[in-house]
Amino acid sequence: MDYGQQLSAALRDRRRQLGISQTELARRAGMTQPGISRVELGDTTPTLPMLARLAEALEADLDIRLAPWTEGRRCASCPTVTPMRRDGGGGGVAAKTRRA
Repeated sequence: MDYGQQLSAALRDRRRQLGISQTELARRAGMTQPGISRVELGDTTPTLPMLARLAEALEADLDIRLAPWTEGRRCASCPTVTPMRRDGGGGGVAAKTRRA
């Protein structure tokens, strides 16, 4: 499971724990129900400000951390990132693929 899938599952699970609908979550977070659905399905990744609004709407703390690799090894599920060129071409975060 990649980071996007983990995030989608965590948001969906927390919404269900609270017993609220996607429509209610959308209202609380200032989003639309289709937008919530796309995030929960992993079709889109929320921006950090959007993620902060979702966490608040879900009555949850948002904890983002960057930890060094353990024993100098990179985890298998870590996303691949290549630097952006100054001219704006190439690089950037590798596209997330949806797994069946």
